Amino acid sequence: MGRGALTGEEILDLWERTGPSAGLGAIERALALAGFDGTDPDILAREPVGRANAGLLRLRLALSGPRMPALSDCPGCAGRVEFELDALALLAAQDAPPPAGGALSADGVHVHWRAPSSADLLDLTATPDPVRALLESCVHAQATGGARIAVTDVPADLIAAVEGAMAAADPLSEVVVALTCPYCAANFDCDVDLAGFVWAELDARASGLLHEVDVLARAYGWTEPEVLALSAARRGAYLRMALGEGP
Repeated sequence: MGRGALTGEEILDLWERTGPSAGLGAIERALALAGFDGTDPDILAREPVGRANAGLLRLRLALSGPRMPALSDCPGCAGRVEFELDALALLAAQDAPPPAGGALSADGVHVHWRAPSSADLLDLTATPDPVRALLESCVHAQATGGARIAVTDVPADLIAAVEGAMAAADPLSEVVVALTCPYCAANFDCDVDLAGFVWAELDARASGLLHEVDVLARAYGWTEPEVLALSAARRGAYLRMALGEGP
C-alpha cells in the first residue's frame, strides 16, 4: 500500500521543493507532493485525478499514519465540526487503476467520456466557466448519424449520467464527507482539500524539525545532517536538555 515513514531529511527536502519559494500553484504543488515516492508529476498530471489524490494519501501515511482528524465550518451556524478520515480506507476505495473512460447513449445522442486529469484542471485556472470547459475537454458527443454535438446541447439527464459515471470510475477524484453539525443539526457536505490538508501537516512537521535543528545546533554545534540523523526520541531528549527541561 505504501512506503515506510519519511525521514527528517526527506521531510525537509519535500517541504523545500513544494513550499512558497518553489513558486508552485495549488495543482502543481499537489502533483509534486503526490510524487514524493519518485513518481513523475508530469505522468501523474496526465492520469485521472484520483491517482494524484492516492499519492497524497500515501504521503499522509508516510508522514503521520492513517488517522486524519479534520475540521469543517458549518454553513448554517459557522460552528466548527470535527470529523476523521481514514487514509487506508480511502485508498481501498480505489484499489485498481481507474478506467480510461466509457460511453453512454440516450435519445439518439452518443457520448464518449474520459476521466478528468490533473492536467485538465490546470487548464481551467483561467477559465470563466470551468464546469463547461472540463466537459468540453473530457466529453465527445455525436448524433446517431455521426454529426458532432456541442456539450451544451447534450440533454441534461445524459450529462448528469456522464458526471456520475466519471465519479464512479475515479472515486478518489473528490473526497466528500457528509456531516451533521452538533450545534444546529444542519446536514452538509464537506469537500476535503487533500492537498491542502497534507501540505499543512508537512509544513508543520518541517517547521518543527527546523526548530529542533536550530536549537541543537546552537547548543551542541551539530550540523543539520547530524541532528536529523538522530532518532526522534533522542532528538527530543537532547532538545529538552538544551531548553533546560531535563532529559
